[in-house]
Amino acid sequence: MKTIKGGIVALLLLGGLSWTSCVDPGQASESLTTVDESVTEETQEQADRLKKIFYQIPSPVEMVSIIKESGSKYDHTVLNKVDNRNSYTTAKSKAINLGIYGADLSYTSVFNQNQESIIYLSAAKQLADELGVSSAFSDETMERVEANLDDRDSLMHIITETFYELDAYLKENDRSSISAQVITGGWIEGLYLASVMIEGGSTEELLMDRLVDQKYALNDLISLNEAYNQGGSLDQVITDLKSLKEVFDKTRPKEIDNTQSMVNGKLVLGADEKLMLEEEDVNKIIVLTKRIRGRYIAS
Repeated sequence: MKTIKGGIVALLLLGGLSWTSCVDPGQASESLTTVDESVTEETQEQADRLKKIFYQIPSPVEMVSIIKESGSKYDHTVLNKVDNRNSYTTAKSKAINLGIYGADLSYTSVFNQNQESIIYLSAAKQLADELGVSSAFSDETMERVEANLDDRDSLMHIITETFYELDAYLKENDRSSISAQVITGGWIEGLYLASVMIEGGSTEELLMDRLVDQKYALNDLISLNEAYNQGGSLDQVITDLKSLKEVFDKTRPKEIDNTQSMVNGKLVLGADEKLMLEEEDVNKIIVLTKRIRGRYIAS
């Protein structure tokens, strides 16, 4: 963010210096101050907008919790193999797969797979160390995890807290682009896990509804990655997300007559609304998600 702001200010100041040769110095100084304040205000508005987007994107914990509620059985074969962690050599691949391992960690924890939770936490910690953000995965955190292996709620709280701390650290240290990639990886993995459960025969309406609702998070993710796409480093990620958006945009609203409320002592029936997607398009999302995720875990 500092680089972007600095670049804009520098360009405006250069233009201003050329212009001051033919105007009153006092007027030029006043104009430059106005420009700088305008840029600062614009930059702050952008920062506020991005912060709002960050917090609107759902955590993978929400998706994997619904997967469990849908009656789906635990299947370790769908997770990203922990041995893959040694093949990630770029900051982007490490960040995306840190998010993927984070979602897998949530999945193992929700299904009370204690030993696998430890293994996936260690994989996530290794990538965090290599990215220079090991503070979120301190020895104290690891000890807390081991001490709460039999308490699923406490374990989920620790995991969620750890990734929030990671996110906060990255933002505070002007590494929001890394944070955006971690979030993208976690979101893709959550969508992937839901996809393979649906493909495997889960017809639970709650799970299907949550998959279709990802349309909103997807739009936010695209905006987030576009904001931090310096030098085209996230071009492929944005292309991947936009290919999913083309299918998600085919959703249509459907009214559901299931709401009721009391107005002036009278029961009033109303209609709720939810997004619907044709089975053919759901299948397209599943295929696309598997293809995108497959490329990310292989890179």
